Amino acid sequence: MNDEVTFCRPSTWFFRRIGILIALTGGLGLFFLYDGMIGYPKKNFTVDLYEAFEAARVTSSDSGFAYDESAYSAEQLEELKKATVAGREGGTWAGFAADRLLSEKIPERYTEADIREQFHFAILMGVISLGIVGFLLWHRRRSFSYGETSLTTPAGKVISFADVTALDIRRWDRGIGLLSYEEEKELLRLKIDDYRYDGITEMLKKICAANDSVKIEGDRRWLGFEDQAAESDADVGAEENQGKSSNVDAS
Repeated sequence: MNDEVTFCRPSTWFFRRIGILIALTGGLGLFFLYDGMIGYPKKNFTVDLYEAFEAARVTSSDSGFAYDESAYSAEQLEELKKATVAGREGGTWAGFAADRLLSEKIPERYTEADIREQFHFAILMGVISLGIVGFLLWHRRRSFSYGETSLTTPAGKVISFADVTALDIRRWDRGIGLLSYEEEKELLRLKIDDYRYDGITEMLKKICAANDSVKIEGDRRWLGFEDQAAESDADVGAEENQGKSSNVDAS
């Protein structure tokens, strides 16, 4: 008779969570890249406009602000000329800026180091995002599997149900559990994650059904049992104290 194998593959919740991380880090990378390529240079051009405006306003001429025409586009050169004219004619920066949807506050120039820093952050976020993508591609092939007598971990380790000694599900409300088992007279523990893999609860039920000596620490109802057993040391101690108090009352 063949041992039917059931797989606990990565969950939709896990893929969705990792997808959010990829979107977040990738989005931050694009944000930094935009600032380095467009945002900061655009703000620096606003500083150029302000300096041209102020130079013309103070000197009443267009000779106060010197700039290299080759460093600007035709549209930017036209805006610089308009800033010069507006300043020479006694206008206000607030009015000039408002007409162009610019901040009325005096702008501050970003240095070349500031701009390079944005590219560095963009590269860092890109590397992190690619790393998370790589982790996702690697993890999507991993799974728990189990049959009638044993389970196989994502790393390929086979654990017999008969070797399992305890299940710690005190944090099962967060999907975290610990499976204790014996291997060559050594007690080992395996972390299991019900959020990361679908069907883990059913696997634990299978283990308990095949090995009734497994000690369950935590609320047994997580595994479908109707009673709540107090198997942790603290709970057992509380039960013993309660029993002693009852005996004293009876006497």
